Amino acid sequence: MGGILRNTNYAGTAYGNREQRVRARRRYPLSGRAAWRAGGASYRTRLQETWIAVPVPPIVTTALFDAAQERLARNQAWSPRNTQGEYLLRRRVSCRRCDRAECISKNGRYAYYRCLPRVGGQINESEGPCQAQSALTAALDHVAWANICQVLADSAVLAEAIGRAQDGWLSDDSRTARQRDLRRRRAAPDCQRQRLIDAYTAEAITLEELQVRGQGVDLRLADLTREEQ
Repeated sequence: MGGILRNTNYAGTAYGNREQRVRARRRYPLSGRAAWRAGGASYRTRLQETWIAVPVPPIVTTALFDAAQERLARNQAWSPRNTQGEYLLRRRVSCRRCDRAECISKNGRYAYYRCLPRVGGQINESEGPCQAQSALTAALDHVAWANICQVLADSAVLAEAIGRAQDGWLSDDSRTARQRDLRRRRAAPDCQRQRLIDAYTAEAITLEELQVRGQGVDLRLADLTREEQ
């Protein structure tokens, strides 16, 4: 149902060139699951500025479609199943008993780090669900962040890091590779800007669309400039 409500085809616009085929990768390397076959292929959504809009007969009005998107976003933000918040140790802490990665579990008020076998899975065929206690995300994140701050405030640790850098830890080859990657990434927004101008010249998009999409290109260029600096 959610896919139907978010489908822009019903509001009169279909989009092509939305996805590209990429190599699949494991999402949860700490979960302890053994890969049962070689990595396959997956699909990744392209930047929205590269989508190709195609007008189609609408079924609902734009206002009704926009109202549905606002309601979906509100429902998702308020749902107790929403675990997409900022958690410092998400998939970076494991259960001491079963050695599996901890996931996020919410009860509508609090969020917990909880291992997957505890919610009904099994560690292996001979054992039942894990009985380890859950940990409040706020409490565990606070302890971990305080430890990180204490380490970074240690002058000896900073001196060691500076010494490693001076000894060639960040070699010329690494800097050259990063600079080459930045140049390659900066070329993409420039090409997108030119395509937008060409589309506007061909009257495929309006001046307002050109300005809005151009702002997105400018933001990405600003991010790359900060990274380069």
